[in-house]
Amino acid sequence: MFLITLSPFRGYAVEARSYALLVGFLAISAVLWQRISEKRFMIPLLALFLTLAVSSHHLAVVAISSFAIAELVWTLLSRRIRWGVWAACLLATCPFFMSLPSLSHYRAIFGKNFWARPGLSMAISTYEVYLGIAPKWALVLILCFGLLVGDSLLRMLRQFREGTREREFGLPEIILVSSFLIYPALLVVLTKLLDSGYTPRYGWPAILGLVLGLVYLVRTIWLKSSSFYLLVALLIAFAVQGGMDFQTLYKEGLTNQWC
Repeated sequence: MFLITLSPFRGYAVEARSYALLVGFLAISAVLWQRISEKRFMIPLLALFLTLAVSSHHLAVVAISSFAIAELVWTLLSRRIRWGVWAACLLATCPFFMSLPSLSHYRAIFGKNFWARPGLSMAISTYEVYLGIAPKWALVLILCFGLLVGDSLLRMLRQFREGTREREFGLPEIILVSSFLIYPALLVVLTKLLDSGYTPRYGWPAILGLVLGLVYLVRTIWLKSSSFYLLVALLIAFAVQGGMDFQTLYKEGLTNQWC
């Protein structure tokens, strides 16, 4: 939560838009999906929050594929099918298909003249907005992060074959995180194929992939024994960022008062 608050997403989290709800519902859905085997009511709650996520933004139906891919990996590893999870994913698409006539009508009117046309370069510029760095450095960081995640996946596959497992994150969870990471790229390709519009804020669910992936890598690579120092660092960064935000708001308030 501290990492999400410290990210550029906080600018949209305080606006009267649906993106904060979308990210929140998907985060809750990820937690519920990870704990399906613990309680029976997890699957109905998963269906509810996935449906709420798609109800918040129609393009969130693409995020359902992230859960479907992760669930498919879980099925292959466990050799069992959780029909309730697949039913929940299918049910969550209902708001999208119910609103499809309105979306098609809107696309017919505004689609060709929409102010934000998708391009393949926008996949990189989206991460530039999220990370706040130059495009070339964003690309380098993404590639390095992908290599680290790939190495973790290979290590987990080797451990699975040897009969050992990770304590916290498993292979399906890492697949889910990775799917969130490539969410903006999927949206760019999809909106380009459909001749629709795209802006970086549409891909904000990727912030879950960035945050969860970073936490996983920090815990498994640098802080294997404890996350205490990471928590302290985040608290300090959160306090500094919060102070800067309040200072900015205070100055803007004084300026508006004099105006």
